[in-house]
Amino acid sequence: MFLPIIFLFGILIIQSCNKPTSQDKSNSQEEAMTSKTQPRKGNGFYIDPNLKSLQEVDEFIAQCKRMRVNKIFVETKNSNGELLYPSNKFPTARHSGEFDCYGAICSAAHRENISVHAWFVIFHEGADNPVPIIKEHPEYLIVNRDGKSNVEQPTWSTVDPKYSTYWVCPTAKGYRDYLKEMMQDVIDRYNVDGIHLDYIRYPEEVDARQYCYCDRCNALFKENYGYSLPANDVIKNRYWVTQMCDNVTNAVIDFADFAHEHDKLISAYVFTDYTTGIEAIYQDWPWFSRYLDFIIPTSYEVSPFYIHKMAKRAKAVIDNNCMLFPTVYSAPAVRRSADGGKRWYNGQPEDVVSVFNAWIEEDVDGVVFFTYGMMNNLNYLTEEQREKNIEKIAGKSREYFEK
Repeated sequence: MFLPIIFLFGILIIQSCNKPTSQDKSNSQEEAMTSKTQPRKGNGFYIDPNLKSLQEVDEFIAQCKRMRVNKIFVETKNSNGELLYPSNKFPTARHSGEFDCYGAICSAAHRENISVHAWFVIFHEGADNPVPIIKEHPEYLIVNRDGKSNVEQPTWSTVDPKYSTYWVCPTAKGYRDYLKEMMQDVIDRYNVDGIHLDYIRYPEEVDARQYCYCDRCNALFKENYGYSLPANDVIKNRYWVTQMCDNVTNAVIDFADFAHEHDKLISAYVFTDYTTGIEAIYQDWPWFSRYLDFIIPTSYEVSPFYIHKMAKRAKAVIDNNCMLFPTVYSAPAVRRSADGGKRWYNGQPEDVVSVFNAWIEEDVDGVVFFTYGMMNNLNYLTEEQREKNIEKIAGKSREYFEK
């Protein structure tokens, strides 16, 4: 009797250490359908809510079911700071009286027990016509090494002015509170199952260590390390990476606390190579994965050869309670892979399937496809090629998830 009692006691302890759970909602089809204890294994889709009719929404849901997709990420706040559903509270790219694609997707998905995650582009904002929160609070924006705010010198404007964009520093609490009000709005309106964080980072730059030197960042660095920057000093500069990573992680914790307080799942899109994520954009996701329910590392244009390596590294550092759903391009686009190299695929129609299979062979919890629109864009694939890819993915998914 002694050993079974110890075993049972151990099980209870393990269960008690899991992330907070919530009571199931009522059986209304309009309400969130997923369990809040853990996301479920299965595939996913990113989608821009730009479908034009209920018929198109039904076609999307049918393709989800065919490909064993049980979670969808609906773009909610775009990179210009606009919501993609009608709103009277915040800047929006949708207007009252138009077909509410966002609402239609949520309703149709919940009827089929597909979870819906509100996809937020977090710290990226438009520079051409900034939304009111940015106009009213330019101090929220990042500051470069030369002391110039994004207002004076937008990010990437030195590469080409057409790439100019604004970025908010993660230390801007007022902006994070503003985003949480947006998150509250979409929860109240559509009762989504989760919040998904995209661009939860600083921008990558041609020259390293360009950001951020705003008053908040400088004060934190002085408080924590006693140093002032910028400085022509190797020792002082190297600790800046940790400070920037802490800034991003603290933002993740803030949003994760909000989501879990509302019994919602929280997830993030991250750079697959965590070494690149830490060095280039201060995204220490091996550490902040402990605050997430699941994480979505990117593997765009990556060859199956290299995916096996990345998968092993990701699984070695991710928190044990955080599930892993890597994302792949839905069509064989070529950008990163244009110059060749073992890391990249060849941009052939079958590469989508090969990359998917490589992740499945590494026993991940599922694969997320970016995006539904891309998979169905005939500029990338012919109808025959597209159908062949979908059928192969569907067959492999049935075999994998139903074993």
